[in-house]
Amino acid sequence: MNKIRTIRVVAAVICKQGRVFATQRGYGDYKDWWEFPGGKVEPGETEEEALIREIREELDADITVDRYITTVEYDYPEFHLSMACYLCRLTSDHLALLEHEAAKWVGLDELDKVKWLPADVIVAKAIKESEFCVNQAGIDVAVRQCRKQTQEHEGADVSLHNGCGHSEEKPGIDTTLRYYREHAEEFAAGTINADMEEIRVRFLVCLPAGGRILDFGCGTGRDTKAFRDLGYETDALDGSEALCQIAEKHTGAAVRCLDFRDFSHSEGEMYDGIWACASLLHLKKQELLPVMRELGKALRSGGVMYASFKYGEFEGERNGRFFTDFTPEGFREFIKDIPEFEIEECWVTGDVRPGRGDERWLNLILNRN
Repeated sequence: MNKIRTIRVVAAVICKQGRVFATQRGYGDYKDWWEFPGGKVEPGETEEEALIREIREELDADITVDRYITTVEYDYPEFHLSMACYLCRLTSDHLALLEHEAAKWVGLDELDKVKWLPADVIVAKAIKESEFCVNQAGIDVAVRQCRKQTQEHEGADVSLHNGCGHSEEKPGIDTTLRYYREHAEEFAAGTINADMEEIRVRFLVCLPAGGRILDFGCGTGRDTKAFRDLGYETDALDGSEALCQIAEKHTGAAVRCLDFRDFSHSEGEMYDGIWACASLLHLKKQELLPVMRELGKALRSGGVMYASFKYGEFEGERNGRFFTDFTPEGFREFIKDIPEFEIEECWVTGDVRPGRGDERWLNLILNRN
């Protein structure tokens, strides 16, 4: 029996005001069926590069690739399709149909009424179940976790891998979450007693007494507990379920489990300070931008945010986790695209953990404009 060939493609889930963009195929066995735009990944291309190129070729449009959603594995009669799907935004309203027969914007409540290509049915179902999150400007900023990881579709062998760090993980926070799931106890033992008092004091002098703090990426809950012990109202969240459980045990309070990329500002949740100690560094730069903008909206006027990154210019996977490193110059350039913040303080320290003093960290206190 001959092995079926695999075709590797990418698809863009382009979002606007709670709707997704669909295109109608104008050729072949599936003429007049609908699909998410995209195409094949060429040799030497990353998936993101392929997606940007395909959308330019098909729609004469430019997109921002926000985040990986899911990969669908589907057996068509003559080939196996491996389709990686990404959440995207148009950079302008210009669109032109250069290859497709038609196109339309589809609301979430209409997704199951569209005659999708077989593999795209799986994507549409995952999108509908995942509940898009829309910010106040009407721009879709995140997809909630896909709830089903595998399912059967009309007798075909279909696998759906979600963006939460299971099969076929993409480099970035997905592999990082897997690392923390597998090494939570080891990580906790090495960080829970790290002496961060000097930096916490430097942060707290910028806040009103008893102010409200968001510990964004609380890890073991070490700093959440310290802030609460000092009388500060502190909310805590982390992306790792295993670390959230450890933090709840350590602090005696509830800890919210949330993928950082899914953080969205709520009008009723305003903070005097945000503490992001060694947490944002696990996001790619393209993921970090929208997250920091949302964090800026969660700060009261005059509020401050502390953030720390490994010192350097590296961006990629290191020891099982994804890291985005910054130098002072690199971060100043990066933050130009985030008008919500300006740098108040910037300094470099060694690592406070025993035996790791040679490692350097970039520390930042940012003012909310």
